[in-house]
Amino acid sequence: MEYPRDQQLRVIIHHLAGEARREVMVLDGASRTDPSKIFEALRDIYGEKETLASLLNKLHGRHQRPGETTRQFALALQELTGKIQSKSKIPNVDEVLCVCFLEGMRQGPVKIAVSRFARRKGAISFRMLKEEARRIEAEEDMAGCSEFSQAEVSVFKTDRVGGLADSDAPFTLSQLAEELKALRVTMTELSQQVAERGRGSGNQQGGKTRNPGWDDQGRPRCLNCNEWGHMARNCTRRTTESSVTSSRQPSGQDLN
Repeated sequence: MEYPRDQQLRVIIHHLAGEARREVMVLDGASRTDPSKIFEALRDIYGEKETLASLLNKLHGRHQRPGETTRQFALALQELTGKIQSKSKIPNVDEVLCVCFLEGMRQGPVKIAVSRFARRKGAISFRMLKEEARRIEAEEDMAGCSEFSQAEVSVFKTDRVGGLADSDAPFTLSQLAEELKALRVTMTELSQQVAERGRGSGNQQGGKTRNPGWDDQGRPRCLNCNEWGHMARNCTRRTTESSVTSSRQPSGQDLN
């Protein structure tokens, strides 16, 4: 403000408090009475000490930390860009923030959904991207106890014919449950067809068809003991009977 010099000093001292005010009060006389010198001294004490290159490395190397929400991550990026802007103006700062935000997000369904949203929208502001990430993250937290999260459903939605759906409307969990139910029915039908084909198959030996048969659960029937669950070559009863028979056969000395 265009205050007289003495009033400028009173306004500065009045709005300072604590350590900053004490630092100004201990300046030498010439610096303490010059507003520009006061601000220069405060910047030297409390200003950003990092170089521009260091801040840029921090910005592009910043990633979402464990337990950090997308909103907290976005604020951290904005604070870094603010420090960089104080040293050198960044052209297209909104675009830089969007790129750093998408690249630094934690891997998972939320990042996939937000990246897909950004690709679909094309030109997008950082504020819009941040709010969309916050909304998807909130839906993910609400659906955390369900089998499929809202972010996964919105990313992996498919139509009935196959492939990605053209509509932007995400699948609801009820619609996805119906699709899974229909898929289970189809798998059951295919399993029954495989079992039916297994019942009709067999090995031709000596002009006779040896078909052990199969039950509804797909288990074979043993031709040796007529029990279900194993083949004749694996029948334990056959092995037992063979050992008993061999033990009953007379030895060569008895025959003589």
